[in-house]
Amino acid sequence: IKTDVVVIGAGASGSAASYALVEQGLKVINIEKFAQTGGTGQFSEGLFAVESHIQEANYHLFTRDQAFQLIMDYSHWRPNAKMVRAFVDKSASTVKWLEDLGVHFEKLTSNYAGGYYTWHIYEGRGRAVIDVLQKKFAENGGTLMLETRGKSLIQDKTGKIIGVMAEDADGEEIRFESKFVVIATGGFGSDREMLEKYTRFPDVEVIGMVGKTGDGIKMAWEVGAIPDVKEFINMSYRPGPSGESTTNHYAAAAKQPHLWLNPKGERFTNEANIEQWPFAGNALEAQGGVMYVVFDENTKQSMVNKGITQGVGVMIPVGTKLDKFDEHFKAGQAAGKAFNANSTKEL
Repeated sequence: IKTDVVVIGAGASGSAASYALVEQGLKVINIEKFAQTGGTGQFSEGLFAVESHIQEANYHLFTRDQAFQLIMDYSHWRPNAKMVRAFVDKSASTVKWLEDLGVHFEKLTSNYAGGYYTWHIYEGRGRAVIDVLQKKFAENGGTLMLETRGKSLIQDKTGKIIGVMAEDADGEEIRFESKFVVIATGGFGSDREMLEKYTRFPDVEVIGMVGKTGDGIKMAWEVGAIPDVKEFINMSYRPGPSGESTTNHYAAAAKQPHLWLNPKGERFTNEANIEQWPFAGNALEAQGGVMYVVFDENTKQSMVNKGITQGVGVMIPVGTKLDKFDEHFKAGQAAGKAFNANSTKEL
């Protein structure tokens, strides 16, 4: 099959790239190994941007230069500075581009108390955004091929990439010949071996990472791409019981700045670190990844009747009353992850 461009992956990045390319008049085929589009991006709540028209209209004047400096300083200048600069500089125009396509941004907020208002929340989560992009992609002549897994990149005698070898749902081989290939397969959160090798948190419980096995990364390495082995992925432990959904109320209670104890019963951090998940995760890593969150009946009643002070994204925002706490806590008890007692000694 011959085309101008093959885009591997139909999540947020792949869908955006596919439409952006057909928008420029190119013939594009977007292949996706699963039976539907979406990837991890479908679970996203919003996106980062600075100097957007939405911020300007709400008098949140945080500049691109300030954002770039903050990101680089926060990361100790380990990321690729040019890539970060491009990401920051194009963020505002990306919001406008999506809005013009029909994506509705319903809220501008910060992810933590006192933070910059750079989080642009869209209506319908990432699923709605990807649906808009794929609809526009199809309307402009793009071809989407589901259950088609990219296997390897094709090179000519000089080493130039000239296409992709893929496989359909029946295991039949498909050869795509193209002028360009875009790899948009996401990360490797489902690949235990890569997690062991390239992160400090190989046993972390990943969310929304089904099928993330580093396919595109491995394809690129196979044809000579240089591995970037610096570990600066924003990936860490996050306090809370394992295996619970992001809307679980007893799990939300465990993400509050209550008393945090390690397995020895010792307090080990300033619990306000929960406002910055990587900080809380690093503190938890130092304890072996296991902690207990302790609070009394008065604190529980405050969370149920008045609301929480630390939100869980837009799923359980700041101020949410945990009216399902008792129901969810009982399930946690049955699973051996939640405990109550009438005294500290008993606990």
